[in-house]
Amino acid sequence: MLRTITLALCVGTFAVANAQSDCLVQKQVLDWCVELAKEGLALSHALHYSELANGGSERLEITLTGDRTYKIAAVCDGDCGDLDLCLYDEDGDQVACDTSDDSVPLLAITANANSGATLEVKMYDCKVNPCRYGVAIFSSK
Repeated sequence: MLRTITLALCVGTFAVANAQSDCLVQKQVLDWCVELAKEGLALSHALHYSELANGGSERLEITLTGDRTYKIAAVCDGDCGDLDLCLYDEDGDQVACDTSDDSVPLLAITANANSGATLEVKMYDCKVNPCRYGVAIFSSK
């Protein structure tokens, strides 16, 4: 039952964002929703869709709840070859970073306490500027 509700929430969010985002990016986010629901994780924050040119970056302020496991996924359109994702704590210290040479970074963390954090998305390889991307944050509970 929980998986059905989680999937329904993902699909509903997917439909709302359709007017604003590239379909390929949305499909990849939906794929993460389905995959991570199998692990008992659900969307915990609003989906974020935007675009960046080659070499660009964007920072997103988020709030994490203590004693929860999080997976943070980013996806990119078909023109993107390398997208990176890093998470920093309130002091600016790096908590997790995926700088693999791919366009699907994934972070996995457990928040020790309620806290603010900064998520940085970096576009290292965009073949046709700008490249569309999406970020989805999932958590336990």
